[in-house]
Amino acid sequence: GGITATGASESNYNVKYDGSGTLTLKGASINRYHSFDVSSGTNSAAIYAAGDLNLVLEETSTVGGDAANGIYTTGSLTISGTGTANITIAAEGGCGIFASSSLTAQSGSITVAATGSNSCGISAASVTVNGGTVNAQGYVIGLLSQSTISVSTGNLTGKGGVGVFSITTLSVSGGTVVGTSEESVDDGYSFGIYTLKSLTITGGSVTGTGVEAGVVAAEDINISGSSILTATGTGTTGNSYGVAVQGDVTVAGTPDVTATGYTAGMVLVENKLFTLNGSDSL
Repeated sequence: GGITATGASESNYNVKYDGSGTLTLKGASINRYHSFDVSSGTNSAAIYAAGDLNLVLEETSTVGGDAANGIYTTGSLTISGTGTANITIAAEGGCGIFASSSLTAQSGSITVAATGSNSCGISAASVTVNGGTVNAQGYVIGLLSQSTISVSTGNLTGKGGVGVFSITTLSVSGGTVVGTSEESVDDGYSFGIYTLKSLTITGGSVTGTGVEAGVVAAEDINISGSSILTATGTGTTGNSYGVAVQGDVTVAGTPDVTATGYTAGMVLVENKLFTLNGSDSL
């Protein structure tokens, strides 16, 4: 409810849906929600799509209200356009954006703030940034990918107990990635960027800042080309590292790598290999 066609036309509108999966927001303000059933009960979202959704942004739009989620899709979500969308959700355990399949940012700018306890800014099966700007803030996790995160151009920023969290790999070939955690959340963790597999940087800039560690990789870290990695552990008591890695670290080419922490700038947890331009060194 809440949408009226009075005075609207092909060029004069705030919300337009083409009937084939493309939703355009043009200076829209959406603060009501749709309720739907999920396996655990009932959920709600200000924008809900059963299947894939192409979201086109024009001018500046706002999405929020009392919904548990700002945008919820049972398929993929693709973001494009020249405009901006600001999504604010205060519900406990909610998500600013939840995509059951992939999330792809091509252009435009989207800013998400999920402020309730146990909330997540953005959660998707995978995340690809090919352009535009994605800013995600959540109480527990800023941006969560259930598999890969890939950034080639554009900007990706995450802020939360874990700023940017990839269940598998994080690959950056261009653009910027910033993960920030300013304080420990309920379970006592604070990481800027965390990947449960490898981190590969072949271009662009990656910055991770967290109380316990700026950047954590459960497997290898590979840095090459003229890329930039800046990792800072801001804790002043206990263990705090710029980079913590359980696999090998390989640096090739002429990247700029800076790691700073109270305990150590970089720690190789499993006594793995550090390779600098083909030579084993530590």
